[in-house]
Amino acid sequence: MPPIDPTLQCEAANALPMLLNLVLLYTSAIYRNRQLVLAACALGVVASTAYALNVRGIKELTLAHLMVGALGFEGAVRVAKTPLFTANSRAELAFCALCIFPNLMVTLGETFFHNSGHSLTFTQRSFAEYQHNHFFKKQHAFLHSAIIMLLSSTASSYWPRLRRSVRVQAARVFIEPSCLVAVAMILMTHDHGASTTTKHELDTHPIIGALMILAALCHTVTAGVHYAYPTPTGGPPDLCTPLPGGGPAPLRLLRLATAYAYMLFAIFLFVDTFMEYLGCRAVIVTVGDEHDPARVGWNPRTEESTYLAAAVLGAVFTLSFVIVPLVGDGLHSDSRNADKEESEERSALLPLALVRASDAEMPPGAGLETGERPPSEGSAEGSA
Repeated sequence: MPPIDPTLQCEAANALPMLLNLVLLYTSAIYRNRQLVLAACALGVVASTAYALNVRGIKELTLAHLMVGALGFEGAVRVAKTPLFTANSRAELAFCALCIFPNLMVTLGETFFHNSGHSLTFTQRSFAEYQHNHFFKKQHAFLHSAIIMLLSSTASSYWPRLRRSVRVQAARVFIEPSCLVAVAMILMTHDHGASTTTKHELDTHPIIGALMILAALCHTVTAGVHYAYPTPTGGPPDLCTPLPGGGPAPLRLLRLATAYAYMLFAIFLFVDTFMEYLGCRAVIVTVGDEHDPARVGWNPRTEESTYLAAAVLGAVFTLSFVIVPLVGDGLHSDSRNADKEESEERSALLPLALVRASDAEMPPGAGLETGERPPSEGSAEGSA
C-alpha cells in the first residue's frame, strides 16, 4: 500500500467536506421518497467531493475509500426492501454508468493502455510491457473488472424485460455476491510491495474483505429464501419488486440482517477512511512516541478491533434509526391491513344489522297499508 503522511490531511478544513458527504448520505436515506431532496443530496456530494479533491487536495485513495463505503451504505438501504439491487430510473442508471467509468479507466490503464498515474493515455501497451508490469497492478485490473461486472449487473435492471426475467434474476443472485467475494479475496492479501518503513501500520484490508464476504453470503441466502415463499399470485417470485407489506416476517428480518451486514462494511470503511487514510489516528490514538502514556495498551491489532467495534455500534444505530423506519410501514402493514379489512367488513354489515333490529321491534303487520295483510296470513286464508 502507498505510504500516508498523517500530518498532511487531518485538518478541520479537510474533514468537513468529507463529513458533509456522510450527512448528505444519511439525509438521502431518511428522505428516500422525496425526489427533490435526493437530487439536492446527489449534487451536494458531487460538489463536496470536487472541493475536497481539487481545492483541499485530499488524496484520491482517501476519497475512493469513502465512496466505496457510500456504495455499501446505499446497498444496505436498497436490500432492506428487495433482495436484488435495482436501477429504477434514468438517474440511477446514469449513476451506475458514472461509477463504471473510473473502474473501466483503471482496468484499461493496467492492461491495454499506459497509465500515467492521474490520467489515461491511449498509447497501446505491448504484451512485453504488460508481462513486466507490477503484479499488484495486474490485481488492480482484476479487482476493478469485478466491480464493473457488479455495477453492470445492477444497471441491467433498468430495462423491465431484464428486471422481471426469472432467468436473469436467478443469475444475478450469484453474479453480484460472487463479484463481492472476488474483490474481497484480492483485498485480503493485497500488497504493493512497499518497504516496512512505508507500509501502513494497520492491516485493515483483511477485515474489509471479511465484511464483504459476510455481506455477500447474507445476500445470497436472503435471495434464496425468497424463492421458497409462494407469491400472492402463484407465479414465480420477483426479487426486484417489493412484496406487499414487506412480505412474511422471516423475509423482512432476513433482508434487515443483510442490510446490517452491508452497513457494517460501510461504517467500518467510514471509520477507516478518517482514522487511517485521512490520518486522524495520529492526533487521537497514536499520540506521542512509544513511551507516551497514551500508547499504554495500544498495538495495531487492538486499534483495528476498536474500529471494528465502533462499526458494529454505528451499523446497529443506523439500522435502527434510518433503515428500519424506511421499511417500518412494511413491518406493521400486515396488521394494519387486517384491521382495515375487518373495519370495512363491519361497515358493510352494519346496514343489514340495523334492518334486522328494526324488523324485530315492529309488531306484525306494522307498516302495511290499510286492508292489506301480511303475505303469510293471506296465503293461509287462501289455502283454507
